[in-house]
Amino acid sequence: MSEISKLGVKFFDGLRNIHSTHEELFSKFKVDATGLISIVAQIKHNKPLNSGHFRLARCVFRLIADEPSIVEEALNNSKLENQEAVDFKGLHDRVKPFLIENWKKNRRYAERQKYL
Repeated sequence: MSEISKLGVKFFDGLRNIHSTHEELFSKFKVDATGLISIVAQIKHNKPLNSGHFRLARCVFRLIADEPSIVEEALNNSKLENQEAVDFKGLHDRVKPFLIENWKKNRRYAERQKYL
């Protein structure tokens, strides 16, 4: 997943745009336009990728390994801009101590109120 998001929405949108000009190369690696459209939509809206997306991404990685110049061409042919991915786990790890501390404060307050 991280390798896919590192390439970004701009790269996959560019691949979708140049798909028709490199039809033979894309068909050799079994990269179809509808799969690229789906990956662009999923990444753009921060939605989870499914197994079909991962299969297509593996084909794209093989395509890149065989034809590295396609990366720059794809990036130049996209009108979208890459958006920074949100690291929800990192965010949760930073907020968690505050949540725990607030819970303890609320519990102490509730215990004091119980005896009044």
